[in-house]
Amino acid sequence: MKIIRLFLIAIAMIASYALTAQGISISTDGSSADASAMLDIKSTDKGLLIPRMTEAQRNLINDLATGLMIYQTDETAGFYYYDGLAWEEISNRTNTFSMMELLQNGIVDIEGRHYKVALIGNNVWMAENLATAKYNDGTDIPYVGVAIPWANLTTPGYCWYSGNPSYGDTYGAIYNWYTVNTGNLCPTGWHVPTDAEWTTLTTHLGGEGVAGGKLKETGTTYWQSPNTGARDENSFTGLPGGWRGDGGYYTDLGRRSCFWSSTENGTDLAWFRYLFYNDDNVTRSIAYKKCGFYVRCLKD
Repeated sequence: MKIIRLFLIAIAMIASYALTAQGISISTDGSSADASAMLDIKSTDKGLLIPRMTEAQRNLINDLATGLMIYQTDETAGFYYYDGLAWEEISNRTNTFSMMELLQNGIVDIEGRHYKVALIGNNVWMAENLATAKYNDGTDIPYVGVAIPWANLTTPGYCWYSGNPSYGDTYGAIYNWYTVNTGNLCPTGWHVPTDAEWTTLTTHLGGEGVAGGKLKETGTTYWQSPNTGARDENSFTGLPGGWRGDGGYYTDLGRRSCFWSSTENGTDLAWFRYLFYNDDNVTRSIAYKKCGFYVRCLKD
């Protein structure tokens, strides 16, 4: 009886598709596979369904093969494939450079300044602080070095730590939140991350309690000792450039690194993140929009 069942299964399989030297044909008309195809599916009234899953389920797939494809059902729904480094949405892949080229070459701002980038999870972050004195349309950002004018600002402004441009070579520029809010600060195709996007980053790295160490540059060349937990696992290379208070003062060089989000919290406040020299946290907090922090851009 068992032999008969196996024979019937084999007959059913042969009826469903034809095996040829060229490949496998699955069709409604019994035709052979095209000579160029390993698998040739033919139908005039049915489609092909590939695995369908949520973004969270997709991100749990292990040992990803380059070329793997799925259909994502939530967030930005659509067809995605794995390019060997990250999941890419097929319909939105319009970048001139491949992901590999982007990671190798980095990006350039409106002034021609080059920045390294880092792939963390499924997102590409700048691996250096933004240092531009111009918006991405070429318009100048107002430079405000003196304390009292800075404290009175409710409009965009930037500066260098302690008013010293040489600090900009290492730490980048300090911007108030009004500059962030223009939407034109990062290079075209990039943006200042939202509060939620910062949370996505820290969650991917194991949570706020351990993510800071994974984002800080190692050693004490720039960080004050002990630079707790620093291991820079993802080449984010967070540096302790200090920050500028809403009163126009500078503080915490060597001890703290502060990054704006684009998300405000009421009329006068906005969300930011900071790294500190004596713990390995990424701390989520709010600050007055007049404060001056650094910016890490995120690829759109």
